[in-house]
Amino acid sequence: FAPGIYQVTLRDSTGCTRSSNLNIHSHSYLQASYVVATPATCSTQASITISAFGGRSPYTGVGLFTVANGNQIFIISDSTGCRDTLFVSIPSPMQLSYTATPLSCFATTSTVELIVTGGTPPFTGDTGKYQLAAGIHSFSVTDSTGCTATTNVTVAEPVPLSVINTVNVIPCFGQQVLVGFTVSGGTPPYQGANSTAFYAGEHTQIVTDNGGCADTLNFTVRARATYSDSIP
Repeated sequence: FAPGIYQVTLRDSTGCTRSSNLNIHSHSYLQASYVVATPATCSTQASITISAFGGRSPYTGVGLFTVANGNQIFIISDSTGCRDTLFVSIPSPMQLSYTATPLSCFATTSTVELIVTGGTPPFTGDTGKYQLAAGIHSFSVTDSTGCTATTNVTVAEPVPLSVINTVNVIPCFGQQVLVGFTVSGGTPPYQGANSTAFYAGEHTQIVTDNGGCADTLNFTVRARATYSDSIP
């Protein structure tokens, strides 16, 4: 029967009857909840207090519990056997990690973002984004329970782009000479590294690698001395 008032009539074997009202009471749904009594630290587990309301007391599965980090499931029951399932999530131990953009060119900086997972906020220390040169950098962060996590960020520096020329003397006066360029470092393919014909004089050649890094080479193409025949 659903909750409500019903009239019930009983009849015995002799035909006698008797009527009475039957009142079926309704109860609110059993509901459970929890609060963190003691947060987890880097050396101790958390404790939680589970309570219940609704249904019909007494309840089982309520009280103070010590729980490990991660996700836990608790089943709470009332005196009629009704149940409620409680999902408890306790933050994992704090960890400090990072992401870093690779250096595109020699002597530039990398964008490094420090990421905190787990622990109990608020956090103090090294968080957020940083512009870092090549090298090894140390960072640390502390949560509200006093736990500290550290990490070392290694930013690797690429080999610098370097250009040299291979020919710098014109074989005959007034002619051009084909100058070749040797490129090292950086990230191939390169632009501006093809052999090019030049006249005598001062010249500038700019070579760019695939990452947009550039090296500028200033060089001189020397002309051979002129000569003349004299007829006496």
